[in-house]
Amino acid sequence: MNVSSLRMFKDLLALSIILLFPALSHASPKLDEAKRAYQQLQIPKAESIYKDILNENGSDKESQFEALIGLARVKQLMGSASESKRYLKEAIKLAPWKKLSKEEFPPSFTQLHEEIRKGEIGERGSLAITTDPPFVALKIEGIKLGYSPITIPEMPVGTYRIEASMSGYSKESETVSIVKGGKRILSLNLQPEIAKNSVVLQKTDSKEVSRIIPITKSYNKRDEKIASNKGGWWSRPWIWGSTLIVIGGIAAYAFSQAGSDSAPQGAISISLP
Repeated sequence: MNVSSLRMFKDLLALSIILLFPALSHASPKLDEAKRAYQQLQIPKAESIYKDILNENGSDKESQFEALIGLARVKQLMGSASESKRYLKEAIKLAPWKKLSKEEFPPSFTQLHEEIRKGEIGERGSLAITTDPPFVALKIEGIKLGYSPITIPEMPVGTYRIEASMSGYSKESETVSIVKGGKRILSLNLQPEIAKNSVVLQKTDSKEVSRIIPITKSYNKRDEKIASNKGGWWSRPWIWGSTLIVIGGIAAYAFSQAGSDSAPQGAISISLP
């Protein structure tokens, strides 16, 4: 098998995997529709939707990048190499740091993108991003980068806005500058968000103390009843008070019964040595 046949086989294999196991997407509905059309080989429909996304007013950079990559794939499949390269160059201008996933795209397409990207980015440095906590979703200039910690060894020279977000934590962002040959390390600390249904208690002794007790809610799908957990039994005096009364009553009854059994009324009790 020669090199061109092997490359074609790899492309067909990658396309088959994509068709059989489409990746989960969190993109806009239009992007999802365009990707489905491409996977079903409805090429004219996919091309039309991708172009609509590019021409939409107010479309975000992430959607524009995905649409440009989609059009490049469409043109490659249609045999128009020059048009495919043109769309790839436009995508690289939006995100020159971004590499395409080898699991999502065919090998020949990722190789073409990387060749064009290295020719376009020019001077570069490096950027390493760490976060506390780790595994935080990262974006550069509004375009998805991946999850922390991450290192970009070939980061184009320039100024970029880095955004970090994770469910249950406040979003953090910072602007970094990359210089030629420089190594930039960025550390972002995300703070836990205070739940909207939390209760804040404050005491004043020698100093003020604040304590947060989250209120958890569970939902029953059948009757939609809500059960709120606002603390333990000690926070409900009517519960432990009633419990003590019941226990005291049982103890008093048991004691009286024990006394009546030991010495019936009118009987003489004799203790033998």
